[in-house]
Amino acid sequence: MKFPPFDYVRVGTVAEAVDCLSDDEDAKVLAGGQSLLPLMALRLARPSVLIDIASLDLAGVELDQGVLTLGGLVRHSALLDDPAVQTHAPLLTAAAAHVGHPAIRHRGTLAGSLAHADPAAELAAAAVALDATVTVQGPDGLRSLTAADLIDGYFTNNLQMGEVIVAIVVPAAATGQGTAFCEWAPRVGDFAEVGVGMAVDPGEDGACASVRAATCGVGSAPLSIGRRLETLLIGTTDPSPAQLADAARIGSQAAVEAGADEDKTQLTGLLTARAVWRAFVGMSR
Repeated sequence: MKFPPFDYVRVGTVAEAVDCLSDDEDAKVLAGGQSLLPLMALRLARPSVLIDIASLDLAGVELDQGVLTLGGLVRHSALLDDPAVQTHAPLLTAAAAHVGHPAIRHRGTLAGSLAHADPAAELAAAAVALDATVTVQGPDGLRSLTAADLIDGYFTNNLQMGEVIVAIVVPAAATGQGTAFCEWAPRVGDFAEVGVGMAVDPGEDGACASVRAATCGVGSAPLSIGRRLETLLIGTTDPSPAQLADAARIGSQAAVEAGADEDKTQLTGLLTARAVWRAFVGMSR
């Protein structure tokens, strides 16, 4: 397949990228290209110009006062390999393990995945579950919005014209946090039919003190289900079979409310219960 015609600009600063995007509403940012380029090859995307930001200094990972800041160009492979991410945002590491294949993970970027807003994207679900904040730079300077507010629906985001994601900010994981990312896909590396990401924090007594969780593939955007599960699991040390069954019902009900079909509804329930069990197994008490 051949790409439609387009112009190409390689920028040296974020400000240059903002200027180029502000001048043309049909311009697109090129970071890793793992989502955009296939769409162009299929003629489903026809940008007038590609703004290449791959050389910008936006791939750092920094921990400061209990907050982990990841540059927008952090690669999926770095989420797997970086010790700071593994320690302080283990749910991102768990989610990244399900993204495509090694070649894709070495090129794809965290900001690119969030901006693309694929309903099946694992990293978007993990970011929503963790209450991540996205920092964007545009013609009017910097602004922040939550990952949940960034994603507007099927392949649609709430970035304004000229804006570029420069960082993703995640609260550092509590000591002893248990995490799990469970999904079902036809084959390893395929898009997830349904996925559930979860982080469970222990309190001083070793029992569950908070639950953060979200789904992918269920609705038009990641669906946060942590609050619903907290009512069931707070104070729990080891979930009983009855609690796991209730967790499955909570996941299934959330899928029904999101308009999922019967298969996805059942999968969401199963994977929610599985994620609860795995997260509690991984929680240090």
